[in-house]
Amino acid sequence: NTRVKQAITEAILRSGSRGLIEAARQAPWPTNENLLIVVDQFEELFRYTDPVRAVNAGDEAVAFVNLLLTAVKQTEVPIYVVISMRSDFLGECARFRDLPAHRFSWQTRGRGQRTLAYLRRRGSPPVPE
Repeated sequence: NTRVKQAITEAILRSGSRGLIEAARQAPWPTNENLLIVVDQFEELFRYTDPVRAVNAGDEAVAFVNLLLTAVKQTEVPIYVVISMRSDFLGECARFRDLPAHRFSWQTRGRGQRTLAYLRRRGSPPVPE
């Protein structure tokens, strides 16, 4: 039953920061395959997150970011995450404790060098030269 499978997957994902890893383990594909997760419009997370509540470990946005970070930091299951977001929201990543510190390949599009210089001055996450 599809609903039962969805409920089980959701429960696994919500079980903790390793939920994405465990869901990937139980997925019906060969174990030697890589898993690519694409998160488009990541900035939408900031529109629905109160900065005061963002430090609360129970907050869904924090839990979502923790799922992604835990998945890319581990080596048991080959999980890769691509995050797409508007460059003017890069500074907002500081709301999530470990997100700016994690090594990302920051690429900007459509905002030009002026925005890159602005982000560097603000002390935002590393932006390529």
